[in-house]
Amino acid sequence: MQADILCAAEIEKYLTKARKGNITVFDTVDSTNTVLKNLCAEGKARPGDCVIADCQTKGRGRRGRRFESEKEVGIYLSFLLGTGSATPEEISEITAWGAVAVRRATEKVCHADSRIKWVNDIVCGRMKICGILTEMTAAGPVMGIGINVNQTKDGFPPELRNIASSLRIVCKREFCRAQIIAAVIEELDLITESFPEKREEYLKEYRENSAVTGEDISIERGGEIKKGRAVGIAPNFGLEVIFENGEREIITGGEVSVKGFYPTNRVGME
Repeated sequence: MQADILCAAEIEKYLTKARKGNITVFDTVDSTNTVLKNLCAEGKARPGDCVIADCQTKGRGRRGRRFESEKEVGIYLSFLLGTGSATPEEISEITAWGAVAVRRATEKVCHADSRIKWVNDIVCGRMKICGILTEMTAAGPVMGIGINVNQTKDGFPPELRNIASSLRIVCKREFCRAQIIAAVIEELDLITESFPEKREEYLKEYRENSAVTGEDISIERGGEIKKGRAVGIAPNFGLEVIFENGEREIITGGEVSVKGFYPTNRVGME
């Protein structure tokens, strides 16, 4: 495969229809979310604008956790959605819509057999290939997406080799990142056009592709750990759980671990 160089012109080549937002590509930034949030604060961003970097020096996930952002192999992008202001609960739902969007895009381009690990990760098997972080700004929600595309197993740090995978590892071939980015952008444009009217469509797809439903989980909140089983996805995209004591609850936050998956993932709106 030829060198996979990112630029706006290359990405636009793969778009299937005209769009209004700007696509800006950087070689290296600290965090694409930080760059786009700053543009929003300065009044220089509009819905549909997308910031992409070949490398991030301070990529982060939920709760400020570090997100590995190696040069030339991954997709690191942030997108300003045109859904308007959102409550914390709506931000969680928008993140779930984003997971559906990324899964659609990677399925379309890569034919990857992926599922959604509640609430914000895409997995192949039980290994993570994508994480999503949505943050609210005065201009609207900024959705940050990191996708492992062309990493090899040896390319991950030792501590991640049993946690993370990539589209290349799963599908056994390399991919053009620009093509995947174009597909993701078009799916994110659809969220702006569809939220919240097509909630039932996205909820159905999220439920059909949930990697967590039917799995044993543990959740930590306020220093207390409770174990139970995930039995479904609620209409608000919360996780329906039946605990060992028989109590049933819709989870919208806390430290959630899924038995057999990679280590704990903190989610929620606190």
